[in-house]
Amino acid sequence: MSRDETEAEAPRVEILAHFPFHDFHEFRAAYATGVASPFISRSVACRWARVGLYSSPLLNIQAWVLGSLPHLTVIAFVLYAAIRQPFLLFATPLLIIGYFLFNPIMVRMLRIFAWGPLIVLVCSFIWALAKSKSGFAVVAGALLVIWSGQELLHYTAVRGLSRAVTEHEDLLCSLWSTRVVGIAYPNGDILWVDHRQQNGQYADY
Repeated sequence: MSRDETEAEAPRVEILAHFPFHDFHEFRAAYATGVASPFISRSVACRWARVGLYSSPLLNIQAWVLGSLPHLTVIAFVLYAAIRQPFLLFATPLLIIGYFLFNPIMVRMLRIFAWGPLIVLVCSFIWALAKSKSGFAVVAGALLVIWSGQELLHYTAVRGLSRAVTEHEDLLCSLWSTRVVGIAYPNGDILWVDHRQQNGQYADY
């Protein structure tokens, strides 16, 4: 098969339903100038970062390490508590609750109800260090590691997938067609393959 035939069979932006740009070059130009950007599903981006098409080996490693960090933190906490301060084992359920409460998706859903405990947690960690309260510092530090690991994973994955869809037209076409990727504008409008959000209102095409 010739190169021209291969390119002809590859998915093209021009045939996508309701895609707001005429071709891939126009989309890339809009992204480069800040006119529009990919709107990425965070959960899908995290899965893509581990094994997805065009996901680099470095990104694979980063995703696996950051994804494992909360679990390793809980294991390390339990081992530390069992050896040094057994009473801290009673705080283990807090780490499990923190894993779900401080998930970046949950933080954005709950807003102040999640950011409030996070701010208190940071202040508590600083206070515990200043007062040499080792047990309190270990619990607060473990919760902060669990939160930061998940936040970094989502940030890294979304940034990586955003870059990939602006570099690989076939990936953009696949993810647009399956509603995984939308197109976001600075004014808050977001377009998907089968519906749109404009002025805070959702509507089908």
